[in-house]
Amino acid sequence: MEVLLASAEQLNPAQEAVRSLGGQDLAVQDNRVSATVPTGSLTLPRLVRHLDELGIPVQDAGIRRPTLDEVFLKLTAREGSLR
Repeated sequence: MEVLLASAEQLNPAQEAVRSLGGQDLAVQDNRVSATVPTGSLTLPRLVRHLDELGIPVQDAGIRRPTLDEVFLKLTAREGSLR
């Protein structure tokens, strides 16, 4: 799940909002906050409403499924850490 904010000034409260809805593996790049969520299609509308309630303008929001490379790297990194 990704949200593009209108202003970088709102990144910290936006990250907290994402975490409060179960977001994990948060990443911030420019004005974009992305996170892994178990049910993106349910969480994204809740996040946009929550950010609106906080007065944080959102320019764009969407769900991005992980690539095969991202899944592979995440799984192999976990296996390596178990050894």
